[in-house]
Amino acid sequence: MLKINTWNLAYSFFSFLSNFIIVRTIGIEVFGEFSILSVYIALVGLVFVLVPPNLAVFKYQDNEKFIELYYSIYSLFSFIYIIILLIVSSIIKNLDVNPFLFIFYAISLSWYNYLDVTMQAQGKLYRYFKVLGLSALFKCLIIIVFYYLNMLKDIGSLLLAISIPQSIILLIALFDDPYFRLRNVFRFRQAFEYIRKNVKEFLPYYLSTSLKKLQGQVNVFMFQFFVSKELLGLFSLILKSATFVSSILRTLEAYFVNRDNFGRHYNQVVRIRYLLSFLVVLFFIGFTNIYLYAMLNRTYLAETLVASFFFVFYIPSLLVRLKHIANYNMTLINLSQVAYIITSVLSIGFIHYMWEFSLMSLCIVFIITNIIQQYIMLYFNKKVQNETI
Repeated sequence: MLKINTWNLAYSFFSFLSNFIIVRTIGIEVFGEFSILSVYIALVGLVFVLVPPNLAVFKYQDNEKFIELYYSIYSLFSFIYIIILLIVSSIIKNLDVNPFLFIFYAISLSWYNYLDVTMQAQGKLYRYFKVLGLSALFKCLIIIVFYYLNMLKDIGSLLLAISIPQSIILLIALFDDPYFRLRNVFRFRQAFEYIRKNVKEFLPYYLSTSLKKLQGQVNVFMFQFFVSKELLGLFSLILKSATFVSSILRTLEAYFVNRDNFGRHYNQVVRIRYLLSFLVVLFFIGFTNIYLYAMLNRTYLAETLVASFFFVFYIPSLLVRLKHIANYNMTLINLSQVAYIITSVLSIGFIHYMWEFSLMSLCIVFIITNIIQQYIMLYFNKKVQNETI
């Protein structure tokens, strides 16, 4: 776990350093543009949930035929993904971005999800986080090179600077995959046939996986219509900080995806879940204000205090979620994600008509939606299974 956390921290550190250079050189507005672009990429990425990633991790461990076909399945989805990206890039009006750069960045990023699934399933978490860490390091170096060559000027040059090292590290990682062969790329018939035969098993996961994608993007997607790119960029910095703290806990989630680890240590972590949550809240408040001061030469203490409530129930609800996924029970997870999306839409609508958009109001929407989702997970888990929250 120490090696995993070391590479995870390296990934987060170099990602933050890259964000720092971006904001300090080409501005918070471009950072906001990049956040909007990331939303569209994530939403188009719903095509990959035709074989739900959280189910694929377990299938990869349990089904030998699935191991052989997963690379081909992912290749099929990638071709569909590119076609949809081309359509989306011609439709987006509020972003001036080269379609080739848009697709280059998106497709190379999407294949890291393939590595995530396969390496989790094989118990190679250390290697996966090493790949992420090296990718973040080289992205940071190329961004610095672009800056000193006076090439880092807009969203297009930023995408190019990120995509080059992202693709190189991805290819190096894929070379160790035994199914990374040209002949496996075009096995579309076999891939489609496998999906067709198993679609009934996948169906319960479609809603959950799609909702999870929507949940992660709905706030920024809706905010783009009401707030400036500068304000959206500022809010995105707070989200990046929350993502960083969550990524530290991501090692806990990835650890328990392995069934052996789940059986040995799950109950031990459950016993200290609220102590861990308290420590995470304190860390988030301190880290985020240091981060924002380094970026913008000022702190946002009130806003980060509000945003810190995200972590109050984060670990307890994460543990409940992992248990339900391991038992192939998605009902409670689906319910909580639907509640999140509905709450987000209603909250943003209320602010639009009754209040005003500011960094504080954006943080309040973020907290209300997450607290409601997390509490639903905990409340109904206790009610149905008679477990202590």
